[in-house]
Amino acid sequence: INSTKELANLINDSMPSFALKTNKINPATKTFQALRIYVNDELNVLKLALEKSINILNKEGKLLVVSFQSLEDRIVKDFFNHKSGKRWRSSRHYPELVDNGPITFKIITKKPIRPTEQEINSNPRSRSAKLRVVQKIN
Repeated sequence: INSTKELANLINDSMPSFALKTNKINPATKTFQALRIYVNDELNVLKLALEKSINILNKEGKLLVVSFQSLEDRIVKDFFNHKSGKRWRSSRHYPELVDNGPITFKIITKKPIRPTEQEINSNPRSRSAKLRVVQKIN
């Protein structure tokens, strides 16, 4: 494989035809996204940035995070829930609850804010965006 086009074609050729017809998103898109996330270590960088935000924010400061895919959003949601005192599980497969830890944030948006249809029409890239907001309480 010598080019991204060659890789994209290889991925598309390996997919069953019904999958290509039913999915709106090109399968190569997800592959390139996965490669980018891995190469840039994006999920660990996000976790580190969230942890560091605690020390950077002033009392009553707000932390706003826009995520564009579910892996990012899950990390943000779990971090916000954990730091706001919500009890959370270390694993959905392991029933024991983990310790709460210190309460640092108050959740401002119970559910993520999604773009309106008008915004999606004027900016198609916003279609998968989710905005979550917390406020530092101490």
